[in-house]
Amino acid sequence: ADGGDGGGGGDGGGEAPPVNIDFTVSCGSGFTCTFNATDGLAPYSWNFGDNTSGAGDPAVHTYAQKGGTYTVTLTVSGGSVSKTVSCNPKKGCK
Repeated sequence: ADGGDGGGGGDGGGEAPPVNIDFTVSCGSGFTCTFNATDGLAPYSWNFGDNTSGAGDPAVHTYAQKGGTYTVTLTVSGGSVSKTVSCNPKKGCK
């Protein structure tokens, strides 16, 4: 008599869990903002949206004293996330 079918092995592979990436923005009274990564894996690379960049955590950046809206992007190992900083020439940034 013939034995049954031997069955197959499982699919042992799997995708890595998604990377959570986030940061907070804190702007004091003026044009200087502090950016703190709250999730994500180092190294931390920042694009401040005004043709300047930085690295590390936290990162501190001072914007020009003029109005504007800037898209700030944090890039880490595994992805990136962006947020908007708005600056008013008379009130500073938020």
